[in-house]
Amino acid sequence: MVWLLAEDAALKTKLTGLSVTGSAVEGPIPVDVRVSVPEDEFADFTYPLIMITQASVERAPERESRGFVEIETLPEGYDPAGGPYFADVPVPHDIDYQVVLYTRLTQHRTELVAKLAAFPYLPERFGFLDMANDLTVRRLDLLGGPDMGSGRDKDNKRLFTATYRIRVSTELFTLGDPVTFPQVQTVDIEMHDRVPGQPPG
Repeated sequence: MVWLLAEDAALKTKLTGLSVTGSAVEGPIPVDVRVSVPEDEFADFTYPLIMITQASVERAPERESRGFVEIETLPEGYDPAGGPYFADVPVPHDIDYQVVLYTRLTQHRTELVAKLAAFPYLPERFGFLDMANDLTVRRLDLLGGPDMGSGRDKDNKRLFTATYRIRVSTELFTLGDPVTFPQVQTVDIEMHDRVPGQPPG
C-alpha cells in the first residue's frame, strides 16, 4: 500500500472495534470508523461515529538522516521477493490528523473519551501506530484534545463531539529509486602452509 494511504488504513484499524453501552435488549453499540476522503462524500452515517481526517503533511527536518536504509513498503512494480531493497536519504514527514467523535448521547461521548485515553488508542504519552503493510511501529503523538463540542446533523438532530489532533511520524523515499544488493552465496577461503622463519608467501 502506498504512502499516506497506508497510514490512513493503519489509523482506521487502530480505532476500529470500539463500542458503547446500549440497552439491555440491544447490547453494546459498535462505533463506526471512517476516513473522510472519499468516504464521507456519499456515506450514510450511523452513530456513534469516529471520523478521521488528514489535516496536514509536512517535512520533519529534525528527524532527517543520511545513508541507505532498508525499506519494506515498495513502489509499484517492485517484486518484494527480489529484495531486500534499500533507499538513500529518507525524507521524514509528519502527518497530522483530526479525529472527531460524534455521538447522540453525552454519556456515549464520555465513555468513548475514557476508552480512547487508554494506552492502545490515543494516550497522552508513548502512543504508537502498528503498520500492517510493513510490520513496523510508528510514533503517534497526541497534540491536543479532546475538545468537547456539539452540533447538528443534516436532519437537525443534536450531535455531541470530541475533537483530537494527533501526529503520525513517517518517511518518504523520494531522492532515489530502491536498489538491492547481491546476497553473499559462498565464501572462498585459501589456506597455505608456512615454514617457520620464512616470510608468508
